[in-house]
Amino acid sequence: MNHIASVDGKLFCLNYDDYRTFTEEFGAGTLRLEKYADKQIARIDATHFVQNPAKRMYQLHVNGMLMEIPEQCFSDFATGGCKSMPAVPPAPKPIIDVAECGFSPDYELLGDMYDDEYFPDFLVDKVKAQLLKLDDFLSGGVTEIDAVQAKLDEIVNAINDLEDVFAENDSEIETAARESIAEGVGYILWTHGIDIDIEEAIRERDW
Repeated sequence: MNHIASVDGKLFCLNYDDYRTFTEEFGAGTLRLEKYADKQIARIDATHFVQNPAKRMYQLHVNGMLMEIPEQCFSDFATGGCKSMPAVPPAPKPIIDVAECGFSPDYELLGDMYDDEYFPDFLVDKVKAQLLKLDDFLSGGVTEIDAVQAKLDEIVNAINDLEDVFAENDSEIETAARESIAEGVGYILWTHGIDIDIEEAIRERDW
């Protein structure tokens, strides 16, 4: 899915990886717009939306927020509203307003587990590596719900396989870990515009 970023009145159309780097640089104050000159666009138009057949929507992320247009309305939107679509507000403001979706602007994947000494960092790293596989998978543009759920099942089963290793290190994937993992899965799904109930998403869990 395309991501539109707005900075200083300029618009940039980026893929997910570029958008993530863009926002990290923006947050760190190291963003150099000339680096993204080839990604700059004059305005948002119909070509920037990506069709999601599973949801029967055309989708686009604008400053971190998902915009969805139903398939049956897209032709009218593309020839009418989209042509006159105003530029999104320029910075300064957070590129990704994750707070509006229930996440802190400084959200860290599995941060609660890293902060709890009960969970050894090297084991949390193993869980995080599995969640990042989901992020990488969705970064490829996969939106079909059955395919996403199959990947989720694979990842959750891989986390299930870590339970013995946790036990060997006097730890356990229990309530706090379950909530942190579920939150991490929800965050990754949200950033890619995937709508799956979180209990269904982690349905294969043994924890």
